[in-house]
Amino acid sequence: MTNQENILKSDFPAKILFKAWMEDKEGGVAPEIRLIALTHYRNHEKGEYVAYLANEIPDEFSKELDSLTLFNPKETNEYFTNRRVAQLNVDSMMHTKITNEIIRNQKGLLEYMALIHGAINLILEDSNNDKKWLQDVQFLFHNLEYIRQNSDKIPEIVIQSMCYTADMLLCSWIEKLLKIACLDKRKELPQKGTKKKQQDKDKLTLGWWLNEKEEAAVEILGETHMKNLQKFLAKYNGVGFNYRNSLAHWDNINKEMLKPIFVSKMLWLFTDVLNTVFVYFLEKRKKLKHQSEQ
Repeated sequence: MTNQENILKSDFPAKILFKAWMEDKEGGVAPEIRLIALTHYRNHEKGEYVAYLANEIPDEFSKELDSLTLFNPKETNEYFTNRRVAQLNVDSMMHTKITNEIIRNQKGLLEYMALIHGAINLILEDSNNDKKWLQDVQFLFHNLEYIRQNSDKIPEIVIQSMCYTADMLLCSWIEKLLKIACLDKRKELPQKGTKKKQQDKDKLTLGWWLNEKEEAAVEILGETHMKNLQKFLAKYNGVGFNYRNSLAHWDNINKEMLKPIFVSKMLWLFTDVLNTVFVYFLEKRKKLKHQSEQ
């Protein structure tokens, strides 16, 4: 095993990043920035936040990887080449570990859930949606807190059931967030060919909101971000983990998906979508404020 692999498989980088994230609060970093920084970075040249999952693979990432058989052929296709899959695996591993560090720490979990609550509150307010959802945030918090306190103390089957509940909750929230943002964005887009979609919006599920045919989703996420989310939550051209359907239909579930570390992965994916939608509404607020001041 190389030194690089040892570093990636250790908890050392995640622990350092978690400590830095906690110290940001003491340094006066705004709450919304602390939340967004978990999944996005600031592109100062463009003056916008960009999701790490929206990054294209840099040219210097050896293209020779694409000619090697590193992964099961079922995990790759013309888009998800060896180098893309390798980069996604690294990103997923590191962000999952950072998220895991946060929710394993009592103070970290409390702060994380408070930030999530604040972001969802703004999204619901600006999209004129019912705020009953905020009660569910408490439900997730108590679920995660129970897992944090008891994962080493009670029968495995109990922890598995708690993890499954959290996984399903996070999947449903990802779908809800994308639906809220896309329906809002549709108001700004030409309505050609969308009459049926508007009528059937309550029947549309996650697969649709991560589909290139949904123009609003492409506008909000961008094609790269959308495809990478499809790789985890659904499938893109036959390739993907299909977490959402596996969990929803209890199909191809394995023990790894019923462990606290997998909950951390789902929480990272949820936070990625939450922050993308959060940034969308924050930018919309700025635009409206600017227009009102002119």
